[in-house]
Amino acid sequence: MPAKPVLSNQEYVRSLGVVCPVCQSDNITGGDITVNEGFVLQDVYCSDCESEWTDRYKLIGYDSLEIHAKK
Repeated sequence: MPAKPVLSNQEYVRSLGVVCPVCQSDNITGGDITVNEGFVLQDVYCSDCESEWTDRYKLIGYDSLEIHAKK
């Protein structure tokens, strides 16, 4: 059986990052998270094909804002 092609960045984002971009397995594990100003990086590992990559998350806004008045 031929191997599945590697997912492009756009295809990986459309998959919501829940599959390996190499073998498309969902047997992936998120590792360390690094928080920076406006973005977050997370190491990810695939247990099936042993590929490793870094997910990039970008701040897109906020929600559930609660404003508390000072007394």
